[in-house]
Amino acid sequence: MTETDLQSLERFVAENDDLLRLEEQIGRFNIFDALGMARAEIRHSNFLAWLLTPSESHGQGDLFLKAFLMDVLRKARQQYAVPPISPVELDGADLRGVEVRRELRHIDLLISCEKPRFVIAVENKIDSGEHDDQLQRYKDTVASGSPGVKSLFVFLTPQGDDPSDEDWVSYSYADLYQAFIRARTVNARAIGGDVAVFLDHYLNLIGNRFMENPEIDKLCQQIYDNHRQALGLIMARCGSPSSELVGRIRKWIEERPGEWLLVTTKQTEVEFIPAAWNKMLPPVGNPKPEKFAREHWMKMVLRASSGHLRLYVVVRPTTNAVMRRRALERLLNDKNEFGFTAKKLTNEWTTILSEELCELPDDGKPEEFETVIQCVEKRLEDFLTKTADLPAAMKALFPA
Repeated sequence: MTETDLQSLERFVAENDDLLRLEEQIGRFNIFDALGMARAEIRHSNFLAWLLTPSESHGQGDLFLKAFLMDVLRKARQQYAVPPISPVELDGADLRGVEVRRELRHIDLLISCEKPRFVIAVENKIDSGEHDDQLQRYKDTVASGSPGVKSLFVFLTPQGDDPSDEDWVSYSYADLYQAFIRARTVNARAIGGDVAVFLDHYLNLIGNRFMENPEIDKLCQQIYDNHRQALGLIMARCGSPSSELVGRIRKWIEERPGEWLLVTTKQTEVEFIPAAWNKMLPPVGNPKPEKFAREHWMKMVLRASSGHLRLYVVVRPTTNAVMRRRALERLLNDKNEFGFTAKKLTNEWTTILSEELCELPDDGKPEEFETVIQCVEKRLEDFLTKTADLPAAMKALFPA
């Protein structure tokens, strides 16, 4: 270690008010963090099953179940799915014979109700992806196990990813968070103190790990800008392969401002756009405008998880659904033109490109990361070539 390295580490520890503020934001004790639950799909599903079961020990009956179902049914309507029961019917219903089962023939959560009669299947994905036509198999399982019963299929992911099967409704952990926050706020006096604390810990976990938080993002950016050398040293010596790779990809993008524009980085992913896309689309706003700059309602994502690096192109919700749909229809008009495709058009997050680029090295050796970066560079060069006419197409669609 050189003297310069020592000095950078000392400054990182001694002159870092931003780090103290970040620790105040995320450093509070959380029971779910302590249990190692943060990104464990099985444990999230277990907790949700407990919370959604009316007869469970939380003592709140169907409060949380109805909060979840109300929001899922609303999302189903937005995504042009036919819900098994309307939100109005649900609001006045006395749910009877409710059963929430875990891992029934591998379905993460299966919610069934005798009166009114319906079945809802939930597939919970945090870091893993779909495999072996599982969504179709789960539909077949529900159809064979509950013939003739109205059903709904929910694809739960941190970012509300689009499922491969159009019969499944996309639902995010941010949606789940908002549904439970509303129930928690409206029923604050009725929820027991111990249950309220338990629920608050869970909501804080979701809020910090799976949702956009502009204040945390800003603090992280300031820490990175002011202590880049110390952080690089820490990552080089003890960082995870995924986080080290994200840092390298970020640097690669920042070194090419003429071609790429960085949007943001997270623990396992980098969000960015081609420089030619900057202000390409009309700034039509966003239901949650703090999430991204208004003009960036179409973005690219490189995500390192489950031993693979994947590339996505996604179009996020906007306040102008008509304009958004026009843009999507133009982008998807001919797959051979830009290489984009989608199962269905919705007003929610829409993935128009999803592909695996390469496997990730297990031990994170520098030479192996170079191979990954070379793969990224080649694919992104091909992408720029393929989409070279995209800005002109969007300009023709939305003339200034």
